[in-house]
Amino acid sequence: MDRFRAIVTADDVARSKPDPEGYTLAARRMGLSPGNCLAIEDTPAGIASAKAAGLRTLAVTTSFPASDLTQAERIVSSLAEVTVSRLREWFDPAS
Repeated sequence: MDRFRAIVTADDVARSKPDPEGYTLAARRMGLSPGNCLAIEDTPAGIASAKAAGLRTLAVTTSFPASDLTQAERIVSSLAEVTVSRLREWFDPAS
């Protein structure tokens, strides 16, 4: 746990995705507003869960094609495309 401030697993929640409970709990454990969090997801259910919890969403086409992930704010084919500067460009309104 030295790399993550909070870890939430299916054992920590009563309902799994697409229910937002897991993301809501993770934000609360980190002491953050969900609107200040980014979910990186590869399934429509995961995107629905994150959005319902109020998180921003980045989809990766590892499990589903981009056409199934259109509810995400941004879609990439690989995490290799993601850098801190790109995240700021895509998701930080102050940039």
